[in-house]
Amino acid sequence: MIGLTAEPGRAGELLVVRAPRRPGHALFGWLVPVALGVAALLAVLVAVLLWSRSPVAAIGGAACTFLFVMFFALLPGAPLEHRRRSGRDDSVGLPMAELSAEGVRARYRAPSLGERRTGEPADPAYDAAVAWTDVTGWRYGRDPYGQSVIVVEVADPAAVALRPADPLLRSYLDRLVRDTGSPVAVRAPIAGPEQERAVVDRLTRQGVPRTDG
Repeated sequence: MIGLTAEPGRAGELLVVRAPRRPGHALFGWLVPVALGVAALLAVLVAVLLWSRSPVAAIGGAACTFLFVMFFALLPGAPLEHRRRSGRDDSVGLPMAELSAEGVRARYRAPSLGERRTGEPADPAYDAAVAWTDVTGWRYGRDPYGQSVIVVEVADPAAVALRPADPLLRSYLDRLVRDTGSPVAVRAPIAGPEQERAVVDRLTRQGVPRTDG
């Protein structure tokens, strides 16, 4: 069975679908760890200043300071999640899919802080993978967040290798199968028209028929 790890591949055989990366994509990835350090430093400072008056007040003040700083540091995460759920996720420049000599690999999970900082995926890079021998067709559809995707139809869902999923990813996969009928979808349209055409051309060369007309 095809694996979830990115394949090196040879020129002309490997197509990686990757959205453009902008300088601001790394900001949230750095904001949280920096804020964590600042919050810890301020909490210690508050504890030291208040300890001589009251240990209870020192501990309480330190805890409140830490939570206060982290609350404002995490606030930018809310609009980022809203953007992803409203179908405007740009994947912070990470690979969203890979079409190789073996088959198709696709990524669905939200970027981690480390991935936001570096623009490179953690291993395994992908969440679903299927060999060409199990692919029966392709068509356009929409994922659970309303994003336009290229749905890769498979003969048997059991032939698809899936990443051990956390609850959020498992929920997405369940809804993806319910909405599109397949656990494999390439989010090429949000990467731009050129990469979308490249995916369609690669599927055509592979002999995969379009099933939606």
